[in-house]
Amino acid sequence: MAVHDAYARVTPYELLFPAPGFPDERFPSVEAEGAARGTDLTNPAAFATCGAVQGILADLQPRDEPPEHDGAHFAQGSAHAHVLYFAFQLWRTERPPDTKRPAVALFSRAALRTLPASEALEAGWEAALRGRSGYLQLPQHMVWAEEQGAERPDSVDGFFWTATGDAVFHAAAITGMHPGRPGYGIVPVPAQPLDSLSEWTATPAREDGDEFATRLPGAEIDGLLGVRTPAEVFKLLAFALKRWTTSARPPAPNSGAAPVEVEPTVPSSSPVPSDLPYVVL
Repeated sequence: MAVHDAYARVTPYELLFPAPGFPDERFPSVEAEGAARGTDLTNPAAFATCGAVQGILADLQPRDEPPEHDGAHFAQGSAHAHVLYFAFQLWRTERPPDTKRPAVALFSRAALRTLPASEALEAGWEAALRGRSGYLQLPQHMVWAEEQGAERPDSVDGFFWTATGDAVFHAAAITGMHPGRPGYGIVPVPAQPLDSLSEWTATPAREDGDEFATRLPGAEIDGLLGVRTPAEVFKLLAFALKRWTTSARPPAPNSGAAPVEVEPTVPSSSPVPSDLPYVVL
């Protein structure tokens, strides 16, 4: 099974919008309404009540005859609102020219394979995440969500995350990012106090103790991992985000969105590169 980690792939943030300039055109109206109404836009429920947000959601709904790139499609409006929440937080906290921090981090295959054996993290590093947001991308088809009752596992592309100014940590897994599939799935996990992330690394994530194991055929050969519990999500995020807070600053954003050499023409069999600045963990 192919496990891609040569460069950051196109993200669910980019696929959400019908055009690259859409966030810069529409999100300022959300900020303005939030300021005028005194709405806490870092609260997912409050964010969804904004009229400007509802207007964006209406415009992002698939039309009867969608153009070639018409954004991501979701079966439920609540899911669409939730992914828009994370997209807004990422745009709001990481957009240039306000910052040169990478909006995306690719958790490398080598780093991910050491995850189950990693030691507990010391507390305190989480403060560096406060007021920030991003997207943590995983090697392609390496981590699989095995929800209870689901017919089959679904590949996890990565995780949106945001750490609010009042130290609440929100995250959601993005699944089903496959070529030719319209849209993707979003699986939110319960909000947590930001300073509790380190605690998850020292807590068993499964009752049977077999953390990150998967029942997929050939998992041991391909080094595949599975997540079944929110605890596993928080543990994975904690190890990855700790690396992110101490990673070197990446090169300036570029059209190919890669700090490594990428051919101008990417073969059709390869993942589409992201246009967002990123760092490899």
